[in-house]
Amino acid sequence: MTRNRLLLTCLLGLALALIGPNIRRTFLDFTMDEQHPLFINASPFCRDVPNGLQRTDNQRQYFRLMDLDHNGRLVIKHTLSGPQCPELMTLHDRFINLKHRFEQLRPDAPLPSLFRSMDTNHDHRVSAVEFVKATRWMRLSVITLMRMDRNHDHVVTAAEFRGAPLTEPFVLGTDNMGRDILSRLLIGLRTSVLLALIAGLSSFLIGLTYGMVAGVAGGWVDAIMMRFVDVVYGLPYILMVVILVALRGPGFLNLVLAVLIVQWLPVARTVRSLAASAREQDFVLSAKAMGASRPHILLKHILPQVLRPSVTLMVVLTPNVVRQEVLLSFLGLGITPPNPSLGNLIADALSGLEANPLALLWPSLVLVVLLLGLQVMDRSKTWQ
Repeated sequence: MTRNRLLLTCLLGLALALIGPNIRRTFLDFTMDEQHPLFINASPFCRDVPNGLQRTDNQRQYFRLMDLDHNGRLVIKHTLSGPQCPELMTLHDRFINLKHRFEQLRPDAPLPSLFRSMDTNHDHRVSAVEFVKATRWMRLSVITLMRMDRNHDHVVTAAEFRGAPLTEPFVLGTDNMGRDILSRLLIGLRTSVLLALIAGLSSFLIGLTYGMVAGVAGGWVDAIMMRFVDVVYGLPYILMVVILVALRGPGFLNLVLAVLIVQWLPVARTVRSLAASAREQDFVLSAKAMGASRPHILLKHILPQVLRPSVTLMVVLTPNVVRQEVLLSFLGLGITPPNPSLGNLIADALSGLEANPLALLWPSLVLVVLLLGLQVMDRSKTWQ
């Protein structure tokens, strides 16, 4: 009973890993690619304003600050490059200039008058958190402004205005480029799980078909097919992957092919042995004596005998797929940045280990939990 509960928990965890990025959009507004230069290698739960869709504070007094033309409205113009608002573009330019001046501040120099109102702690210094709180109203995005346009007339008035954007927390901190670790970790986990499912299922189908043909045919067909398996087993795996990447380039599909090079071989060997053993069973010989066709014998009598052990073997080999993905992406032969996966997340974090050790901890911890969950599935009696 306990193992069944553990198995159910692991299956739910894999389902959450697949839909995690979609759930993340409900709670977090950071995307995996947006950079926050003020919060490079930031600690967990630091806060900043998202660049895309934003939540607002419903404080309408900020409308007077944003209405630079003093005409009582913010106009949204649709151009070839996308929707734009002249007032917001001006505010964004002012924010960039202000950010450059903030980055040039020195702790030992007197605080300029422009930043004195931001010093809420009265310590004669302005931290990044204080700067973000003071300037967040200047960073309202056009996408958020368009959602305020209830009348769909491309004009946002003071009555429609819903306030300045709120800051959101970096729950796990940021990496060496100021990107949200949690957003990238969820998408990287989904990439690794998808690869494990696709490569595992593909290797299972290829190995099942190959082994069934070799085991049922027997004779010289079986000998030739299994000698080919032995030859592929003897080839250096990393060298084959390097050649594949050199010919086709890195990417998700090429990584699936790289994993399939060796992943189907143990399935084919196991299925071939089971099929060859089932071929000599009495019920198969009886079916042949009754005049049953070879496809009928293959599908109705031999396939059920090899299917369950083959599924068990596929589940057992699934952690190997995850480990191969992590290894190849870590070496730069799999998923390449900016697309995240557990392998390249660990590689990126390892390059900046001294500056931000937590960036290496999170993907490593997720990898350990994922492999432990798959091991629990391996040992479950449900598959046996």
